[in-house]
Amino acid sequence: LGQVLFAPTDVVLTETQVVQPDILFVSGERSAIIGERAIHGAPDLVVEILSPSSIHRDRHRKHALYERSGVREYWLVDPANRAIEVFFPGEAGYELVSFAAEKGEVASRVLDGFAVEVAEIMNS
Repeated sequence: LGQVLFAPTDVVLTETQVVQPDILFVSGERSAIIGERAIHGAPDLVVEILSPSSIHRDRHRKHALYERSGVREYWLVDPANRAIEVFFPGEAGYELVSFAAEKGEVASRVLDGFAVEVAEIMNS
């Protein structure tokens, strides 16, 4: 299926853009981008967990960077509001394709059949 990696894992998106997503997934067919010391290219799925110090960076700067770089799916986990947002590329850029708060469920388009109950994540 692929490989899940956690921070701190460098993801080299361009010569000058290196990020460390909280969680990332690289599909098996794209495993060649996984290097010994870094991921070289856009992961298939990136998850960022918001904190007070990272809200602007994750919602705006990283959102735009991941979109431009070809990340196929971007999840924002918001513990303060007990919510998860899932973004997927659309005609005009990333579109919010799944959202849930408190007791709802979000589903991935990249990982067929993968869905998460917000309450399970927030209570763990």
